[in-house]
Amino acid sequence: YPPGAPLARFILISPGGIVPIVAGYNYSVGSADYNWLSQQIDGARSAGIPWVIVGMHEPCLYINYTTSPGRCSSLDLLNLLVSKKVDLILYGHERNYQASKQIALNPTTCPSLSTSGYNANCVVNATTQLTKGAGSVMVVTSTGGQPLFRVDTKDPKTGYFRTWMGSNINPTWGVTNITISATQLTTQFVGTSGGPFSDSFTIGV
Repeated sequence: YPPGAPLARFILISPGGIVPIVAGYNYSVGSADYNWLSQQIDGARSAGIPWVIVGMHEPCLYINYTTSPGRCSSLDLLNLLVSKKVDLILYGHERNYQASKQIALNPTTCPSLSTSGYNANCVVNATTQLTKGAGSVMVVTSTGGQPLFRVDTKDPKTGYFRTWMGSNINPTWGVTNITISATQLTTQFVGTSGGPFSDSFTIGV
């Protein structure tokens, strides 16, 4: 996007059986779908496209709305995206809003991410002013009109997140607006009804 002189490559994927007639694609290490995704990310970088954005329906790293362990179709997928430092990872499904801190892997103290707890060494920036190439930001944005889900603040994975909103915390319906240029990506939650919640952050060169 845009087609003529791309500023961003949007890659939409389907783990977890959301595609109605199949069981979902397989993003385990070494699979054809895993390799395809890795090549699409690398291809965008090689082509000089400034931003890589990956979107999917079911989230992997997120704050649960219950104390259950949650869902994640493939930790391999999560770790691939973060290891490649995909700039923005978009999730749906949870019917709330969650914006993560900027997260990155490192070989000594954060070799991989897990969905069972929190590792502070995986966080590289917890502010709203982020640096391109330093890591990945994940946004759950699923507030278009269905009843909102609550956010369980006892979930240890809240440590990965900078802010959140749900049925039990500032319930607000709205959309997420992404603005991009060659040197800056800004994401803003725009409320349309309900409560006063708002959020924005910027990734810059």
